[in-house]
Amino acid sequence: MTQSTYKVADSFTQLRNMVLSLTAEQLGLTESSAFPILAVVMETGYESAVASLVTVADGSASLYFSNGGGMIGSGHHDGVRDQAATLFIQASQTIEQFTAPPSCPLPELGATVFYLVTRGGIVSAGATNKELESDSHPLTALFAQGHNVISAIRVAQDQSS
Repeated sequence: MTQSTYKVADSFTQLRNMVLSLTAEQLGLTESSAFPILAVVMETGYESAVASLVTVADGSASLYFSNGGGMIGSGHHDGVRDQAATLFIQASQTIEQFTAPPSCPLPELGATVFYLVTRGGIVSAGATNKELESDSHPLTALFAQGHNVISAIRVAQDQSS
C-alpha cells in the first residue's frame, strides 16, 4: 500500500493541516522564547492507516489515525507531557538530519516520516521502520522516543477509562 491509497478522513486532514501550519504567535510564544521547534510530528504508515503522533510546544500531545479517530488532548497527563518534552529534546539533537521538504506527504507502508514545525518552516526526515529500529540510524533515538510518547498516551487513556 502506498500513501496515495490510504483512506484519509476529513478530520485527520484538518488536524494535520492545522499542526503543520502552526506559528509561534498561535502558541503565544515570543521571539525571545526558547522554543525553536513548535511541533514534532511522527507519522508511520501501517497497513490500514497512517498513525500520526503530534506533540506541540504548548504541551499538547495527540495520536490520531488517517482513517479517523485517535486519542486527542493527552498532554495534560504528567507522563505524556514528560515523554513529549524528551521527544522535543531528541528532535533538537537530530535536527541536522532534517531538510525542508517540497511537500508533506503521508509515509508509505512500513516507513516513518518526522516533520518538525519550526519558526523557520517545516523540515522533515524519515526512513523505513526497519532502518529506524536498528541502532545505526541517526533517527533511531527519536523514533524510540516517539514510541515512548505513544505508550504514555495509551497508559493515560487506560487510566482515564
